[in-house]
Amino acid sequence: MTSSQKPRQESSTAKPTSGSKNGVWVVNITLPLHKFPTAIRKACEREVQLKRRLEIVQKQPISDSFGCVNAQNQSDGSQKEKEEWLISEFPKKDRDMEKVSLFMKQTYASQRLLINRSKPNVPSIMEIKDQWPFLFETDMMLQHFEELMGFNLQVILQRSLEEKASVIYDFMKQEHPSKKKVRESLLEIDTAMALDESKIPQMAGVYLLVLAYFGEPEDMMIRSYDETATVEDVVSDSKIPSTPFIAVFGEVLEAKRCGLVVDEVMVNQSINGITEGMMMLFASYFVLNIMYPNEVAATLEFIQRCFVDINPNRGNKRAKTKGKQHTVNPKVLSLANCLKDHASQWVL
Repeated sequence: MTSSQKPRQESSTAKPTSGSKNGVWVVNITLPLHKFPTAIRKACEREVQLKRRLEIVQKQPISDSFGCVNAQNQSDGSQKEKEEWLISEFPKKDRDMEKVSLFMKQTYASQRLLINRSKPNVPSIMEIKDQWPFLFETDMMLQHFEELMGFNLQVILQRSLEEKASVIYDFMKQEHPSKKKVRESLLEIDTAMALDESKIPQMAGVYLLVLAYFGEPEDMMIRSYDETATVEDVVSDSKIPSTPFIAVFGEVLEAKRCGLVVDEVMVNQSINGITEGMMMLFASYFVLNIMYPNEVAATLEFIQRCFVDINPNRGNKRAKTKGKQHTVNPKVLSLANCLKDHASQWVL
């Protein structure tokens, strides 16, 4: 099938047209997508997803440096040798992590040069992973984020969750229990807290509450799988988004194992629980220079501004849309103001 004969998602009756070329009759038929063989249908769906990914991952000058204090440094001649050493060290069981950490810091400039490469040569996730495999390890991604943004994400996010999770929980319980998704998330949090006998699930659960409040699809950020599911089970799912999400193996607030998936590639399958998973998810948007997808833009911006305190005076990480562009998402501003009224610590 040539590119000009791709199946289109139409529900109208097939309308055959025919013609003769060099004595060979060619018949073009438009069919509904669901009538095509599974392999062809999935290939087309993948192509649509990848095209959408290229539209979302826009390498605009303002997005390259949005909120960053160290977007890119100068490279030097020795960086290639260190890059090759890191590639050779990655498969080893007994890694020299002290040296890995040092070399990852020293090759930061080369990493940014690859990640920030602009159209038409935007690097794929596999290309980045092949050249910088350690970048997707939890410690190294957080180290890169700190170099890029100028602060320790883990410290800031943990402190914010400890201070604000209960405020969000109380606000949702008192002000919005009638919202179906909010009510379901509150029940999920209460059940997990009863089992864990602590308030740790409440801190992780605020992500679910914010998604529910904004009416944004949870499965664009967090997707739950059976505890026995494999990496192949996750990445072969035709419904997964091309933008970053966390694969949770088990119940969302109780699972001990999670994975970070970007561009349909499981880049890290050793994440300890949803709290660490959401931290890695957020970090990946900045480290990999990815725009927030419209479907979950409000939730991600809320995390950015109200939990992580990244509030530049201009620009945003939302994918371009028609109409007026606000520096702060109006939905985020509205929720922040409601929480400010509910408790005095909410300031943008």
